[in-house]
Parts: sequence; structure tokens; C-alpha cells
Amino acid sequence: MQLFTVFIFFFLLFPASQAQTPGALRDETNFNFVSAKVSLPKDTFNLQIPEGFKLSVAAVAGTRIRFLAKAPDGRMFVTDMHDLSDNKKGRVLLLDRWNEPLRRFDTVITYLSGLRNPNQVAFHNNYIYVAETHRLTRYRYNSGNSPAGEAEEIARFPDYGLSYKYGGWHLTRSLAFHKNKLYVSVGSSCNACIEKEEVRATIIEMNPDGSGQRIFARGLRNAVGIKWLGERLYATEMGRDLIGPDKPEDLFVEVNDGDFYGWPFFIHYRKRIYEDAEFKDSVR
Repeated sequence: MQLFTVFIFFFLLFPASQAQTPGALRDETNFNFVSAKVSLPKDTFNLQIPEGFKLSVAAVAGTRIRFLAKAPDGRMFVTDMHDLSDNKKGRVLLLDRWNEPLRRFDTVITYLSGLRNPNQVAFHNNYIYVAETHRLTRYRYNSGNSPAGEAEEIARFPDYGLSYKYGGWHLTRSLAFHKNKLYVSVGSSCNACIEKEEVRATIIEMNPDGSGQRIFARGLRNAVGIKWLGERLYATEMGRDLIGPDKPEDLFVEVNDGDFYGWPFFIHYRKRIYEDAEFKDSVR
């Protein structure tokens, strides 16, 4: 889909006085949404965005774009997983030479290639961290157009691939740093099952060199996005599939150390928690 080949930047027009303190979220915020048209050489589509925002096409590149990350020197990076398959064609792209009059990047450079489903990169203490399906690596970071030195592998993850007989779901790994600790989300291997490996459907914590790994939170089927805001960790959680068009709901949750978030035994629907009938007799 053309949607995945476009970086769309949002420019906030609200006064700065309306910004919230980091880590503080209102109980509920209502937005008026308006339609915004995005025009590309081969396609045009509309998005619903909050009133007061603008859309601008900042770059066109890649085929399955994932997460953006800003380097310490201000340069912008983005991951490209290539397609929906379990492949080794993923890349990390560098968006370079910002053109202020045109509001777009003039150059897109392949910073790393031949990666297995790279979902996200993060920067910490002069390293760039790269999250692939099967491993977490880091490279020395400099201001050039390629890493300084070879990859240092600091963690391994289950990597069955999509053909795994028990499911093979959830190839992405997401990253977040906080107080010199690294947090990584590892999704489930299936839609709904009792996992064979403890690390599945969790967020794990480790030191920046990969040592000291421990499970921070459990029962998160697939926390695709994780981010620290102040002293709180938040995650977007994808609920299980195949039990209804809108049931269960996907969630935005605050993640606390040691907590269990229900998967696969419970589902969330319309502000209530229900026992998943498929697992009601399972030992917990």
C-alpha cells in the first residue's frame, strides 16, 4: 500500500501554553477531527487529523515504514521492514538535508541493509540500537552515513518465523530507554495460546550492554509501541484476533513493574474485562 511509503509529519499549531507536563495524561481529551488530503505522484488519499494540525509529505521511500528516531546530532532515522513477510531485506534509512522552504528531506540514505524485520532503532551513549526479530544489536554512532564498526549483538529473541507450526506471529521488537535501562517488547508467538517460552508476550528490562535481563511486565500480547513519559511507561497493546469485528479492543496502557496484563486469559471490551472462554479452564 502506498500509505506505508510515506513519512507524514504533523505540525502543531496550538499555543505552547497548552502543552502538558511530561508524564501527565488527562483522563480524556476530545478532538475535533478534519479531513486532510495527501497527494503523491501515484496516489491521493485522505486522513482524519485533529483540528489545528497540518500534514506535509516529508519524504517518500521504503515499502513498509515503521518507527522514526532522532539521533543526538538531530538527524532523523526510520526503519523499513520491506514487506509483511519474515525477510532479511529490511533497512535503516537516514533522512538527510532538511529543506525548510519545501518542508521535506532532500535525501534518503540507506544506513543499514540486509536486516531481519527491523522495527525500531534507538540512541543511547554514542550507540545506535537496532531491534530485529531475532536479536538486538548496537553500533558505535557517528555523524557519517554508515555505522562506525561492526554490529555488537547484545540480546537474542525467539525467532520461529511465520511458518512456525504453533503460530509464528509478531516479528517486531520495540525499544525504549529510561534511566540507563533498556526496555524491549517481545510479542506472542500466536494469536492466543499458552506460551512455551517465558519471554513471549512481555516487556523485558536490561542494561544497555544487554546484561541483567529480567521480565518487567507480562501478559501483553503485542506491545507494538512503548515509550517512557516522565516516570511512567506506556504501551499500545494489540488484543487477540478472530472473535469479532471490534472485540477485544486494542489498548493504550500504563505499564508497571511486575504487573500482569491479562493475555491470553482475559480480554478488554467496552471498559470491562472478560474471561476468554478459550482459556477459562487453564491453570494460571
